[in-house]
Amino acid sequence: MKAEPPIRQANGVAKEFLSPFVPGENDDSALPFLCLSMGIVTASQRLQQFSDLHLEILHQAIHLRLMTGIQQVPEFVKEERLV
Repeated sequence: MKAEPPIRQANGVAKEFLSPFVPGENDDSALPFLCLSMGIVTASQRLQQFSDLHLEILHQAIHLRLMTGIQQVPEFVKEERLV
């Protein structure tokens, strides 16, 4: 009995583990699997853009609030000196 090299054993284990997701050479499911994968990537990109937009809006709101607060500091200091 001839032993397989370790790399072939590893490849065999990986193929068995991923077999539902790795299309064969003459497998008709390769195209639908590719289309599904592209759809998932596109959806994740849209979700990322949506998240980025909300983070940008939140950043602008926080920045505006901080700038308003900084502008009110001199008035607050004047009021505190008068009291």
